[in-house]
Order: sequence, then C-alpha cells, then structure tokens
Amino acid sequence: MGLSTHVEDIVGLLVGYDLNDVVLIGHSYAGFVVREAADRVPERIAVVGLLDAWFGHHGDSLAGRAPQWFNDAMDESASASGFGWLIPAPTPDLVGVTATQDADWLASRLSPHPRRTFTDPTLLTGKVEAIPHVAAVCAENIGLPFGDLAVTVDPNPTVIPCGHDAMIIEPQAVADFVTHAVGIT
Repeated sequence: MGLSTHVEDIVGLLVGYDLNDVVLIGHSYAGFVVREAADRVPERIAVVGLLDAWFGHHGDSLAGRAPQWFNDAMDESASASGFGWLIPAPTPDLVGVTATQDADWLASRLSPHPRRTFTDPTLLTGKVEAIPHVAAVCAENIGLPFGDLAVTVDPNPTVIPCGHDAMIIEPQAVADFVTHAVGIT
C-alpha cells in the first residue's frame, strides 16, 4: 500500500458518488493525497485545504521534503516495531494531544502507517495548481516545514496555535478553517 492507494480511494469516492464543487482538505501526510487526487479530477474540486500538511510538486515525496532527523526516526521506528515497513502509531502527546480523555480516545484509534506512503513520489500534471488553495499551520517551531510549505500556496495561512492534531485539540478552530475554505468557492 502506497500513496497511490490513498489517492485512488479519494478519486473513487469523488467519481463514484458523482461529487462536485468539493472542498478537499488534507491533514499531515494527506496533503500529498488530496493534491494528487485533485490533480486527477480537478473539475470536481472547488478548493484544496491543507491543515498542517505535507505536500510537494511532481516527483516529491514526504520523505524528500522532511528533515533528515524525521526520516531517521521513521526508519528506526519501522525497523524496531513495524517489521521494517510499518511506522508504529505515535503516542497522542507527540501530536499535541495531552488532555487525558482526548489522549485515551485518540490512542484507541491510532494504527500503524505504511512507510512506503512517505517515500512514494506524488504524480502531478500541474492541474492542481489552478485550483484555489487554503492552508492552516498548527505545530509551529517543532522543526517541521508546515509553515514554509503553507505559504507557497496561501500567502496568509490560518494559524491555529496548538499541536499537530488540531481537529482534536481545537475543533472549533478547524471548523472555522473549513468554513473559510468553503467561503472561497
């Protein structure tokens, strides 16, 4: 299972349900997923939203955009506890979820992630660039390039001052970001 599997799932949903004028939002790794899906069926997408997201240009991968320490940690984690190909789920505190009830809820739902999804290159024709984009940055100052990436598609990204999993920590702020994205259509 790689990046293309996730992209095909989204494209299949959009086409299968004949969805149009979609606001397609990706969080974290899913930034790569939503941009490639939007590139494949741009006529169905009104806005691409990127929430503390990784993304790139044709041929880029998450691993290629990430700092070396991040890749080393993913490789080490996959080797130690993921049979070499699965990245074990992070602990809730690593993504900023520290409230006990929220952390317990999140921990019960997290699962390993295939390492290949981080190393597969995104395949873009350039059609996605014609679609309006909005971005939000949450986990600033942790050594990941979310802020630098965000300003490449949205000169004034929304800032949600919390950990990476904003949808759990600050759900109203994420709802406001989605409402903002809908308003662009």
